[in-house]
Parts: sequence; structure tokens; C-alpha cells
Amino acid sequence: MSKILFTFLFCLLTFFVIVQTKKNAPLINLNTKDITPKFLSFYDTSIKQNASEENRWNLWKTMYDFAATPPTPQGDSIARKLLDQAWSRYPSIINLIKKGASVISAIAKKEFTEIADLLKPDSTINVTLLVYVGGFEGNAFTTAQNGKITTAIAIETRPSTLPLIMTHELTHAVHIGMGRLLRERLILTFHKSR
Repeated sequence: MSKILFTFLFCLLTFFVIVQTKKNAPLINLNTKDITPKFLSFYDTSIKQNASEENRWNLWKTMYDFAATPPTPQGDSIARKLLDQAWSRYPSIINLIKKGASVISAIAKKEFTEIADLLKPDSTINVTLLVYVGGFEGNAFTTAQNGKITTAIAIETRPSTLPLIMTHELTHAVHIGMGRLLRERLILTFHKSR
């Protein structure tokens, strides 16, 4: 009998430890989407073809088509200008680009966990970290569409400013997630009270 009681108590204790651990763990998920390989494909094709500015732009639109600009004709104009101005600088970071998202994702996970520990969301927040090659403009952003939160960081972001930019953008992501959760609770409460 004492063996059964011991086993029962051990299982019960294990259950409470697991529940407590889950209760204290930050409720966050950070998934990385790395589009640097698409840029490398575009870049290599442009180099192999010795593409003119016009052909390079057409290849960019076809093969990569991502810039931290508005998705409008004016945004395309800005993206083209960024590409033209950055083209001569890309060789200096090509090895960094080839490393891909791993350059950024470890820092992002650390920052994201620290932010969640500080802000303590009470429901799970899912964020996609989008790692891209920009035009050296130093633009990072966080957006939410259709309930999906994305933080976009350019791989060429200076290492000295990366943690600060990452903290800033991922704090936006957590705030967006917490705001969404609050809105959902308010709507649910409103519907239940009717």
C-alpha cells in the first residue's frame, strides 16, 4: 500500500511542478522566416547576367520584391531608389547575408523572452521574425495583419544598434499581441453579458 501511495504522491507532485513551470513560463512563440536566400538568388542572377539597372530592377521585382516601404507605387519607387543606391554596397555584406537569419534570430529570442518576462502576457503571443536584406536604410518595422504579428529586421542592421532596434520592435509585437488579447476578452465579456 505504501508503494502505491508513494507513487501517487510522486505523480501528484510532478503534476504540480509541471503546472507551476508552465504557469511561470513566458507565453510567447517566435518563429523565424528567412528571406535572405531569395535575395541571394536575385543577387547571383543579377551578377551572372551583368544586369543593367533596369534589368536588375525587373529581376528584383520577380525574384525578391521585398522592401521596408509601403506596398504602393510610391513605395516601389522608394524601393527602386534604395536598391540602386545599395547595389555597390552589397558585396561588402554578402558573407553576412549568406549566414542568413542565424545572425539575428538568437538575439531576437533573447530580447523577446526578456520583454515577455517584463510585460507578462497572460495568453500566448505568436510573432514571426522576418529577416530580410534591405537597402542599408536602417528601417525595421512591426505589423499585424489578419491576427498575425510580424517583426521585420534587415540583416545588414549594424551590430551596435541591433539589440536596441530588436527590443523596440519586439516590444511593439508584444504590445500588439496583448492588445489583441484584451480586445478579444472585452468582446467575449460583452457577448456573454447580453
